[in-house]
Order: sequence, then structure tokens, then C-alpha cells
Amino acid sequence: MSTPESTVEDAAGKAAGAFRTAFQDGAKVLKDGVDKTLKNYDRLVAFGKENAVAAGQAANASAKGAESLHDELYSYSRRTMESALSAVTGLVDAKSVADALELQRSFARSSFEAWSDEMTKLSEIYLAAARESFEPFGGRFQAWLDIVQQTRTV
Repeated sequence: MSTPESTVEDAAGKAAGAFRTAFQDGAKVLKDGVDKTLKNYDRLVAFGKENAVAAGQAANASAKGAESLHDELYSYSRRTMESALSAVTGLVDAKSVADALELQRSFARSSFEAWSDEMTKLSEIYLAAARESFEPFGGRFQAWLDIVQQTRTV
């Protein structure tokens, strides 16, 4: 037969054991949550660093593309000026009005063809520069989706 004191002690012991178990379980859940949070934080920091590297690569590619466009435009301008000076010299040396008109027609046709070719070159340079500039960002969206998915499953 148990005494009231032993019943109280048993109840207090059981309550203390339950409290200890609940406290330990709560501490474990808290520790697991903090560990998961730190792991996810590390992933986000790495993702941010990779984004910064991609942005630097994109900026370099954009700068190279702008330089290529500049060089091509400078070259085209120089060729155009030389062609125009040559045409003016030809017009001055023309023996007749018919010769001058023929030189002018030839100059206009060659100028238009040169302009058309130049626009094609500039478009190709621009598209290549744009492609190279956006290439570093190609996998960044997928990397973000991977982080979100890993965070949800952890």
C-alpha cells in the first residue's frame, strides 16, 4: 500500500520526467531547426556569391561587345569617308556629265551595299555580345529553383 507521500513523490517524479523529456525534445527540435536554418543560409550566401560572379562575367562580356561594336563602327566610318573622298575626286576628274552621273550612280550603289553589309555585321556583333552577356545568367534561375527545392525538402 502506498502512502500519500509516496504517491505525491511518484507523481512529482513522473511530472519531472515528463518535463525533462519534453524539454529535451524541444531542445532537439530547436537545435535541428537552427542547423537547417544555418545550412540554408550557407546555400543562400553561396548563391549570392555565384550571382555576383555571373554579373561580373556578364559585365565583361558586355564591355567586350561594346568595344567590338565601337571598332566596327569606327572602321566603317573610315571606309565610308575614304569612299566618299574617292567619289568626289572621280567627279572632279569626270570628262562629261554622263561620266559624272555614272560615277554618282556607282557610288550610290556601292554605298548602299556597304551600308547593308555593315548593318548585317553590326547585327551579328550585337547578337553575339548579347548572347555572351546573358550566358553567365543561364543557370542562375535553375540554381534558385534548386535552392528552393532543397530548402523545402530539408
